[in-house]
Amino acid sequence: MEDLEEFVHRENLKIFRRQLDLARDDARRQWLLKRLIEEEAKVRGAPGRMTMGPPSRDS
Repeated sequence: MEDLEEFVHRENLKIFRRQLDLARDDARRQWLLKRLIEEEAKVRGAPGRMTMGPPSRDS
């Protein structure tokens, strides 16, 4: 089950980053950035989980 959760987190991060690059509206960008930060905190906060660096604009 942990592998599935890691997959979901990785995919969420990719989606949020991609959408952040495409967002034209500042309110949308802020919402996406908040979700991205929350998702990264989930990955970093769990013991034994992979750690992610700062958001990459390349993903």
